[in-house]
Amino acid sequence: MKCGYCGKSNQPELLLCEHCGRQIAALTELSQFRTLEMAAVRGKTGPLNYARSGTGYLHNTSFVTLDLVDVDRKIYLKTEGHIVLGREDAEAGWKPNVDLAPYGGAEKGVSRSHIDLFFESDQVFVLELGSANGTRLNGVAVQTGSAHQVRNGDLLELGRFPIRIYFD
Repeated sequence: MKCGYCGKSNQPELLLCEHCGRQIAALTELSQFRTLEMAAVRGKTGPLNYARSGTGYLHNTSFVTLDLVDVDRKIYLKTEGHIVLGREDAEAGWKPNVDLAPYGGAEKGVSRSHIDLFFESDQVFVLELGSANGTRLNGVAVQTGSAHQVRNGDLLELGRFPIRIYFD
């Protein structure tokens, strides 16, 4: 597919241009799949070997690691479908795929439905879902409804809640 902004050719079915990063395809509907937190990846000892920092492709990686920087906690997620990060609301019966409330999410400005991480064409994207306190990707604000490619080692800030993303 040819990018309307930079004019360069891209692999078919990409959402964002792999050269300039602008959106080249319409977002797909949210999938019906739910991905829940995995307690840990069994059999791993010592530091994890992450893909080269800065790469934007999963290269058949089956997990993404969310490093919750301020609480020294890692969450391992399977790279399929859509994963909503936010806070549980028991009264409304809402629970995101990854509930950040137990890690101080409410105090740091995480909304109930804050972001959607989704996996498409061997890439990871973040979609801001209209949160009250916003989302930043490497210090740059992510606009509501706009998808941005996430690269290995990127820093996502949900309000004041920092999460470093690694492709494992």
